[in-house]
Amino acid sequence: PPRIGRFLALGGGSLLIGSFAAPHVLRLSSGNASRVFVVCNLVNVPLGIVVPALSSFAGLFPVYVSLRVTQTIAFCQVMLLVNTSAPMSELGAVNGLGQTLAAAMRALGPLGGGASWSGALSLARDSG
Repeated sequence: PPRIGRFLALGGGSLLIGSFAAPHVLRLSSGNASRVFVVCNLVNVPLGIVVPALSSFAGLFPVYVSLRVTQTIAFCQVMLLVNTSAPMSELGAVNGLGQTLAAAMRALGPLGGGASWSGALSLARDSG
């Protein structure tokens, strides 16, 4: 349906907005990446709770864009925190480990989600 295409385009556009906004937000916070990360996550939690409750596209639009932008900004701040936490001589190893762990979680996440979904379906089938 056309709504799905609009929704996916909206998600991609908000990722671009968040990527371009992240350096400006960091500059506005006087370079404090951990403060920006905390504030973004304080905004993300209520927005993440509200998104499933919204049914109309018009109501979902500003909330979803705000959620995706703040998630992207928070992710960029985590990368900055990882890079500034390691000494220069170990920076390559730290980035390599971080990327390896991120890839492992992206691989294991769907496995865990699928297993929990299957378990919930089988419990619902057995109890009903």
